[in-house]
Amino acid sequence: MTHQTVKPIKLTAKQIRQIERATDFEFAKKLLKEFPAANIYVVGGTARDAIMGRTDTKDYDIVITGMPAKKLAAHLGKYGIVNLVGRNFGVYKFLPTGADFKNPIDVSLPRREFALGTGGYRDFDIQSDPNLPIEADLARRDFTWNAMAYDIKNKKLIDPWSGIFDLKKQIIRAVGNPAERFAEDYSRMLRAIRFAVKFGFEIEKETLGAIKKLLPKINDAREVKGKQERITPYEIISAEFLKTLAAEPAATIKLYEKIGALKIIFPEIIKMKKCAQPKEYHAEGDVLAHTLLALNGLKNKKILKIIDAEKAGLELIVATLFHDLGKPIKRKIITEKGEKRVVFYAHDEAGANAFRQLADRIKLSASPDMPLKTERVEWLIRNHLITFNNDPYRMRETTLEKYFFNPKYSGDDLLALSLADALATFPNGKKADLRNLNRFLKKIKEMKKMAVGKKILPPPPLNGNAIMKLLKLKPGPKVGEIISLLREEQLSGRVKNRQEAEKYIKHLAI
Repeated sequence: MTHQTVKPIKLTAKQIRQIERATDFEFAKKLLKEFPAANIYVVGGTARDAIMGRTDTKDYDIVITGMPAKKLAAHLGKYGIVNLVGRNFGVYKFLPTGADFKNPIDVSLPRREFALGTGGYRDFDIQSDPNLPIEADLARRDFTWNAMAYDIKNKKLIDPWSGIFDLKKQIIRAVGNPAERFAEDYSRMLRAIRFAVKFGFEIEKETLGAIKKLLPKINDAREVKGKQERITPYEIISAEFLKTLAAEPAATIKLYEKIGALKIIFPEIIKMKKCAQPKEYHAEGDVLAHTLLALNGLKNKKILKIIDAEKAGLELIVATLFHDLGKPIKRKIITEKGEKRVVFYAHDEAGANAFRQLADRIKLSASPDMPLKTERVEWLIRNHLITFNNDPYRMRETTLEKYFFNPKYSGDDLLALSLADALATFPNGKKADLRNLNRFLKKIKEMKKMAVGKKILPPPPLNGNAIMKLLKLKPGPKVGEIISLLREEQLSGRVKNRQEAEKYIKHLAI
């Protein structure tokens, strides 16, 4: 039985209400009234999400038939802001006046796309035609449930590829021949993985087979003006990966590994899988097994309380994924007292440096719609052992301030990463030892009592100029030393105001 012969499934009354609520656009109603020959279709993710009952749709995609491009642009201009950047292809970015959403609506004429056969996501010959049947427009799309259209005028679903059947069965299936769809645009393979993780769907057998076969081509390059240029830019790869990772971190890595994407895109992560750890410290398994546990730990209520959020942010997720990236680099077997043991000395520093190289290679910070501050991730990786190697009540308050109240870096993310790391560590098969980390949490909580909004500690009671004037000093190292000592006294609670600060520095033997 071919997929196209599947018996159609009708929308339920609830689904119809949901899709009509999601597509209740005033400009569309007026367009249909003014141009009765036109038809308006809600397509792609907008229709899909509404049918699924999802209310988190941020992007709207509409196709309008039976209306010339110039008339369409003029009509839209009456009811909002129109960006004509895609007018050559019959595509407009439109933000209706008074809309309660920020992203413009994609409004387009029906189009045919002819792939140039390179696999590049932009390598298409696009032809728009206002009289093209909507079914022809849908045939160019990637997956069956993205190839549905809801007819606003006639209140019916256009579903030539039985996308609603696949939605019900929770299947990801390419439109038509999967190999042809992916050969048109290699990045579609990563989109399939993203949808599988985001929705918890299964990738249909033929679609999955085509992905496994063609995925190595994601790294293909071609010669352009005498230089080698990637067919699928790293920016696009990184965007797809980060979107997927943000949705379900551990599930992303598991599926990337299962399909073979880790080996092709992230060989550094594969090295983590091959890196065994001593069971007396890590009974949970190799470095990747530990990392997957840490990623799952980001859902822990204690971690969510630290970061004061419903979900971990992207920088924390990426730092957790790569926090032990340096272990395969630094793994050594040493002999102590006649016994051999595995060590990973300075793996935090090595991991931070390796992450910077990886981030530069695949352009993690250049993702167009998933911005990532890679320098913050690097900082988290470099310092993720601070709560393991120190006693917070023996550290200087100014040192604690540097790590946990730093306006440039997130101290809360550092604590959360430390906790995720600890929760994923099972020495000798026993439960994670959180005693020292709890001492850090207690100490930071004490310091937050004097903080402004629990994030920024109060400013010093005296600045350098005031100190020099009071002590009749000239600029130099002594002033910096006094500032540091005074700050330590202030953060320890022994100096509470300007008067006490002046009294303190007057009695310093400097």
